[in-house]
Amino acid sequence: MTLFKKTAILFSLGIFAVSSVAFAFEPKETARYFNGPTVSGETSTSATFSLSSSVLAGMTTEEKSRVYYEYIEKELVCIAIYPTPAACLPKKTEAGKTPVEVKDLKPNTTYTVTYKADNTIMCITTPCPGNEFESQSVEFKTQTTVTPPPQAVITKNLFIGSRGSQVVSLQTTLIQNGHMRGTATGYFGLVTFQAVREFQRAHSVHSTGFVGQLTRKALADLSAAPASVGAETFEGTITAYSLECFADGECSITVDGKKIVTTTGWSQMTVGTVTGIPDFGSIADKVGSRAKVYAKKTATGYTLYGSTDYYVHVQ
Repeated sequence: MTLFKKTAILFSLGIFAVSSVAFAFEPKETARYFNGPTVSGETSTSATFSLSSSVLAGMTTEEKSRVYYEYIEKELVCIAIYPTPAACLPKKTEAGKTPVEVKDLKPNTTYTVTYKADNTIMCITTPCPGNEFESQSVEFKTQTTVTPPPQAVITKNLFIGSRGSQVVSLQTTLIQNGHMRGTATGYFGLVTFQAVREFQRAHSVHSTGFVGQLTRKALADLSAAPASVGAETFEGTITAYSLECFADGECSITVDGKKIVTTTGWSQMTVGTVTGIPDFGSIADKVGSRAKVYAKKTATGYTLYGSTDYYVHVQ
């Protein structure tokens, strides 16, 4: 073999050896990249994310300050539209907080979670080694919603001056549905009287403040509504609407000042239902009509997203 060939082979082997060393993971990097976050304390709507001691040992204080968690439903089905609905995007926790408890999860739902750190601020030269690192994902499932005990049936007429356990049941229902503030005292006073009148107006019962047969039936129907976290049932007059989902925005119906988002984007997809109209475009002809609503309460109003039990029934 010629000297030239021997030199070439040795040179090639040298490159391979250097490359192998250059791309080998350090122990701390192995912990960082090949471990996922630790998930604990799962309830129906919350869980706690944290980092294991082996992962923390491989990070500097500065690296820990940039770590955040990213989580999303595992079996989330979204139609490709622009802009992407917020519900279809992964959610992030605040950087530098670990462990951290998240409280916006859905019951009986499987999620995937990873931990990441944005390295963009470190990339002041080119080529940049990468914008961020990402751990392996971990799956976890939230618990099912615990069904609350059934509310006591109100069997007798109630009015100002009434006392007892049935007044407590009445007040509890009024408080849970946003018609009354405070605590259930068991005494039917002026505050309860005004709350009953508000409830009666919302449920198409003559607003007298007297809890008779019709009001008891409305209360019983409300108790029989499907149980859902943060959901409300109410009735009222349709005062406004939006057809913006036909322009890739939101469609909504406003009932007595309460905005209910029904569909988002061109997909016209909704989890709940809108009944009583042939198509959503005809909602324009229903301003002034009555509607019964069972929807999820949000920070900005209400939405039908989240449960097939949610609905708006136009009367």
